[in-house]
Formats: sequence, C-alpha cells, structure tokens
Amino acid sequence: MSLSFKEFEQEGWEKVADAYHEGFGQITPKAALALVNSASVKQNDKVLDIACGPGYVAAFAFAKGAVVTGIDFSNAMIQKAKILHPKINFQVMDAEELQFDDASFDVILMNFGILHFVKPEQAITEAFRVLKPGGKFLYTVWDRPERSKAFDLIMSVLNEEGDINISLPEGPDFYKFSDPHIAKEILSTIGFKTIEAAQIEFTWTLDSSEELFQTFYKGGIRIGGMLRAQKPETISKMMETLKLKTKAFQRKGKLEIPTSVMLFKAQKV
Repeated sequence: MSLSFKEFEQEGWEKVADAYHEGFGQITPKAALALVNSASVKQNDKVLDIACGPGYVAAFAFAKGAVVTGIDFSNAMIQKAKILHPKINFQVMDAEELQFDDASFDVILMNFGILHFVKPEQAITEAFRVLKPGGKFLYTVWDRPERSKAFDLIMSVLNEEGDINISLPEGPDFYKFSDPHIAKEILSTIGFKTIEAAQIEFTWTLDSSEELFQTFYKGGIRIGGMLRAQKPETISKMMETLKLKTKAFQRKGKLEIPTSVMLFKAQKV
C-alpha cells in the first residue's frame, strides 16, 4: 500500500534526524538566527517554534530569555532537540492541529517547516489561532533554485543523470511559499496584517561536492527520497557530474555555495 504524503514525511524524519543535524545543521541555523533577530524576541516572550527539528530556532530564542516551546511531528527530531537543548520544552505535536489554547504565544517562528505539511495553510491558520493579538508570525523557506545554488546543483544532476519518474507521494508545491505575492495573499486571507518579505543571502561552506550530495541524500525527505531511490550506478554518475558542476564554487579547498532564503513576517492585530 502506498504512503500518503503525511506518512511519507513522518516516516522519513524518524530515520534522518541525526543525518539532518550533521548536514543541514551547518546551514539552517543561519536562517534560524535571522528569524529570531527579525522577530525581535525579548526576555519573557512566549515563543513557539513550529516544526522545530533539532531545535535551532528554539535555542536562539531561549538565549534571548524567551519562554520557549518547540513542537515537531517527528519523535526522532524531538528526542534530538531534547539532547541538544535539555533546558527547553519540546513536544511531539502536529502543526496542523496545535494542542494549545487560543492566544497563547507572543511570537511564533517556523524555519523551513512549511515545505513539509500536507495542508500548509491549515498550519498557518493554527499558528494564527494560538498567537496573541499584536503577536508576530515569521517563517523561512528556501528561495527558488536559481538563487539558492545548492538546490539548483542537486536538481540539475538529478534531472540530467537520474530517473525522475520515480513515484513518491505528492506534496505541496516546493516553492509556493517562497513567492512573495502568493505568500502575502495567503497570510492576508488567514487574517495577518503588516506582512513583509525579505531575501536573506549567505554562503554555505562545504568540504566537497560529496558532502553536498550526502547532505541531501542522507538528510533530506522530498529531494532525499528521490536520490535514495536511484540505482547505485546512477548515484555514481550523479556524484561525478556534481563534482564537475561545483568546480566553479571552489575557494581555497572548500566549496562556497551561494544560498538564498525568503523570510516572511506578519502580525496579528
């Protein structure tokens, strides 16, 4: 029996929590810090970190003196977060059905979580419900691949060398919520005001093209699932092609990959 997208995501994250931290943990905390700073989190703010993963956002907010709760539908991710940040409250919970009272939080943050929900609009609606009047909701999402080159590189070798007809459960459009026009319309319809979009650019430093490939292969779900489904000989070809494509990004023995993230900020009046 085939998996639903939700089952695919939940089962996937149970298996890759450690690999995600080892790979994407080198880059996603940069966006997490930008989220916390953009939200102007302050002492005693009640902060909710939705789809908290290993707890990067929660940790930065906690360091500001906030009262932080992190939630994720993956038990493995919650256990990882508890190990990394034992002083923070983490709970297994579905973002589409938050188990909190209305108007419970001053700030709600979500770092790349929007890509992994069956009903992302429902998750945002739930965030709106549990946010206090005057509270802030912020989320990050990967920018389009032409501006976030790691995704461009991986997808190009997948399209050139891989089998792209592999059937995986279909999820929401990967880049829907990075489009400022679409995102602002959705946030506004849900009830948010003073909606802002910002592009954040930074550099992803890696030791090699193999590290880049393995980060997606071992620590990803949607793209990672496509990569893990390839035949061994196909994977070898993909890694060879990726090595050639990344030569343009070599700097002093390292790869310096330009990375772009979209950050959205909205307020509940």
